[in-house]
This record gives sequence, structure tokens and C-alpha cells, in this order.
Amino acid sequence: MSSPAGPGEPPSGFVVRSPGRDDLDGIVAVMRASEIAASGDSLVTPGEILFDWADPRFSLERDAWAALDDGGRLLAYAYSFGNDPADLIDLYVVVHPEAAEQGLDDHLLGLALRRCREQAAEAGLDPAATSVGAPCLRGDARLRALLQRRGFAHTRVFLRMVIDVADLPAPPVWPDGIAVTAFRPGADDRTLHAVIDEAFLDHFHARPVPYDAWAAQVYGDEDFDPDLVLIAHDGDEAVGAVVALALPEMGDIDLLAVRRPWRGHGLGTALLIHMLHRLAARGYDRCCLGVDAQNTTGAAGLYRRVGMRPQRENDFFERTLGEAD
Repeated sequence: MSSPAGPGEPPSGFVVRSPGRDDLDGIVAVMRASEIAASGDSLVTPGEILFDWADPRFSLERDAWAALDDGGRLLAYAYSFGNDPADLIDLYVVVHPEAAEQGLDDHLLGLALRRCREQAAEAGLDPAATSVGAPCLRGDARLRALLQRRGFAHTRVFLRMVIDVADLPAPPVWPDGIAVTAFRPGADDRTLHAVIDEAFLDHFHARPVPYDAWAAQVYGDEDFDPDLVLIAHDGDEAVGAVVALALPEMGDIDLLAVRRPWRGHGLGTALLIHMLHRLAARGYDRCCLGVDAQNTTGAAGLYRRVGMRPQRENDFFERTLGEAD
């Protein structure tokens, strides 16, 4: 086992550099292998990674790292997503199980934390008071131990919830006055963005996303399908939306948004059930979504009432940057 390398030189036998588009398949392979080892399955797609890379506030050259062995095989990936460091900088580190004992995770975490401090300073913030958060699969004991050793504390649980198509409720009854329309690319983009941005202000570490950044991410995502987007209207006012993705393994409810004044009347439930039926019509026998287990909007309870059940738990860890590690 190699000793931890920290943010200086990478472990012996590895090269660390900025990733590029040619590394996409290798990164997907690492992420899928890591998730399968930790939890038994993975839904990672190239679109998930491209969604992050498409954000104009994110720089592959400065904010991401890929580790390759002497044979040129990509075995680890990390990034520091400081798109709004006034609230929380997102950090992510993943290592292929075959290289788990080589010290790559320590080294990449050190690089990412150093970049987090730079991002905070660039925003005029005190790095010692700036928060950084990192996800960790429940079954990834090694990453969990590393994060805790570097001062991170467990603060949140995110669930993947699933439902078999055979268990779907009957098609929904829409609340009075609500009309649901198909998304029209080029015409409804700003409407969809505004509904999602407002609805998600109640979520954990919510951050408004500038329209240009949002549009770049959505249309840079290979998984985005305009036919799986619906917008709910009350008269002329857009009040809710649902966005789904057609992943290879199962249908995925990517976003469900209802503006606060229209909550509590069954609109979120109706949008969810309607989209689940639409995914079933595409031939899926199972659908999923992700949710913050402590979401103050009661989303997890809504999903349980529809018949969805937790399949996997992902933990979230946070710390302040501090002066040094």
C-alpha cells in the first residue's frame, strides 16, 4: 500500500492531469466500477458528467483531475465545483476499486481542497469560513474514513427511491384549474428554468442557477429528452414541472418542481404519477428518483405515498475549509 501523497506529487506509478473529452468513457467506467463495488449497481451515464462539464462556470483545466497509471489507464477522477462558494463548494473524488490502496484518493482530495480555497479566495471569501461538501456512497467505507480523517462530518442522507411499473398508481386526477403541456425547446426554456429555480430555493444548500449556465447544462446533457419534460400551468402562470431521463437501466425522475403557493393540492403527486406512466409506456419496468431524506418540503413522504421505496442511501459530508490540511 502506498503512503498518502497529499496535494504534492502523485503516488508512484501514476500521472495526474486535467481531464478532457477523450477521457469521458474512462471516467464513466471508474464511476460505475466504484458504485457497483459499494452498492451493487450504477446508473452513471456520460450525460451525467457532461452536465457538469457544460456549466460555463466550471473549468476542466482548473477544477478537475484525472489519474492514470503508467499504461495510460484512467483509474481516478475528482473535481471541485465552486459555482457559488458563498454557500457551498461541491467536491467529488472517485477511485477505481482496483486502485483503492494506492493513495490516489488522498492525493486527489488534497488537490481538490487546495482548489476549493482558491475558489473561495477568488470570490472574496474567507477560506477558513467557507463550507465544502462531498458525497459518499453508504458502502464506500474507505472514502468515508478518508473524509472523516480530513475533518468532514456526516450531515445528510440522500435516497435513491424506486418503484416497479407493476405497482404504479392509477393515472392522476389533476387539481382544478391545472393544465399540463409538453415542453417546447426554444419557446419554454426560460419558463422551465424559472419554475425549477424558484421551487428549489427551499432545498438543501439551494443556489439559484443563472439561466445561461442552466441552459448550457441541460442541452449539453446527452440524457436530456424534451419529450420527457412537462410544465403545469394555472391559467397563464407556470406553476410546476417534471423532468425525466431515459437511462439505460431504468426511467429516472430527474426533477419534480412545484412553486410554493401551489403546493399541498396534489399537483406534485399528479406530475410524478403522470411521468411515471409515460416512462412505463416507453417500456421500462422500473423507475427511480433521488431525494434528500431531510427535505423540508416533504418530498420523501410524497414519494413513499405514491409507492416508491428506498433502494440505496448516499451520505453527504461537510466541513469548513480551514487554513490547511
